[in-house]
Amino acid sequence: MRLLLSSLACAVLLSACGGPSLTPEQKATRAANIARNDEALKTAQNVVVDGKTFRVATISEKAYALVELQSTSTKYTVADVERAGARVTGCKATFSPGILAFLSGDINTVDLNDLRSKISGRFSGWQVDLAC
Repeated sequence: MRLLLSSLACAVLLSACGGPSLTPEQKATRAANIARNDEALKTAQNVVVDGKTFRVATISEKAYALVELQSTSTKYTVADVERAGARVTGCKATFSPGILAFLSGDINTVDLNDLRSKISGRFSGWQVDLAC
């Protein structure tokens, strides 16, 4: 667990250092993705899963949803995020680990609230891919 958190912290720090510059096309794609996510967040719905309240923003065409716990002190897992996404969308929701897939440890049992506390900057929620 400690290695997982250390690896995540390093990945966040490295991504904050800027890395390679983006092409104009990559910048345009990133801006379009941010705008799409921001639009979805305006109509996000809250849902309660096992006593925990989650905000779920469904991206147009139900390709994926962004799920975020609305409390900062409650432990939650991948299964909680998937259930929240499924309840709001009516689709099968599968957690999309992104960079977490490259970290050691079992992503299914890790406390996502602890990981979330290590992320600085823009965070719209954990992505769940939807199969409707």
